[in-house]
Amino acid sequence: MSAWDIEEKSKIIDTLSQIKFPKLKININDIQIMNGKENSYDLYFSVQKNEKLKLLQSQIYQVLTSERYNPKDYNFHITIHIDNDYNKIISIKEKILQDFKPFEIEANTFNLYEIYPAKLVQEFKSHK
Repeated sequence: MSAWDIEEKSKIIDTLSQIKFPKLKININDIQIMNGKENSYDLYFSVQKNEKLKLLQSQIYQVLTSERYNPKDYNFHITIHIDNDYNKIISIKEKILQDFKPFEIEANTFNLYEIYPAKLVQEFKSHK
């Protein structure tokens, strides 16, 4: 999770620390490319639809509202690389796809980052 120009940092951290969520099983099923910020390209792992993850995001969205992260139409993903050079992105994608197999990860934390550049603000652990 990331946010820009976090105001009322301590209040937000307190509120986010009250969110209860289970350990999440997240299925990574593909590698895709999407348009990024400032004419860049985002190479990412695609995440299979996951209702528990969507619920967690909805709870976070109530605290840090940003249409960019609206759970109704957010593309869950894990960024691998961001670059302005599309050919480089394609090259990296092709290299990874040579040995790629879908896989599952478990997550029992989420992190709040203040970006650009990324700076860890706080880690939040599962309560279950």
